[in-house]
Amino acid sequence: MRRTIVRFLLAVMSVAAPASAGEQSWYLAIEGGLEFGPDAQYARAEDTGVAVLGAVGGPIGSGFVLEGELGYRHTSLEFVDLCCGVVEADVAQFTMMANALYNVPLGESVSLSFGVGAGLNNVGIFTDFFDDTSVEAAAQAKAGLSVAVSEGTDVIANFRYLATFAGDGSYRDVDDATVTVGVKFDR
Repeated sequence: MRRTIVRFLLAVMSVAAPASAGEQSWYLAIEGGLEFGPDAQYARAEDTGVAVLGAVGGPIGSGFVLEGELGYRHTSLEFVDLCCGVVEADVAQFTMMANALYNVPLGESVSLSFGVGAGLNNVGIFTDFFDDTSVEAAAQAKAGLSVAVSEGTDVIANFRYLATFAGDGSYRDVDDATVTVGVKFDR
């Protein structure tokens, strides 16, 4: 798994590396925040969860950015199980996404970005009765704001809507929203 992650990030960096002159070069971003959800069939979130994400990326020209993103989300939910009634569960999600974003400068030090991503979500559901982990296809929409605070350092705020597709209509078909703040280091 570690080799897969490293290869994924290196592939994103190699595609993003040939930036045109005058544009931002590659970057590293670290974020933390809140997860709202997940919403799953026959389930509802008990509370707000936590999220930690990291991304590496860079421009591919004309305001477009390609990035590789790794994320971890954790929350609790309740769902109805036919044999056990209402069951409380912890949900852990590890995501590996490739995002295509478009940056819109709003001033000299502020920019807006928005885009979409696709990848994998390793969804783990843990209860007193059973544990279930599976890797599923995932897609996300992302919007963010970046403010330069010094040369090469930006404070960022992002919103993501993540949808996971188990394809079987089960509780592994999760959708959630994540709001994060963090720091982006430009090269």
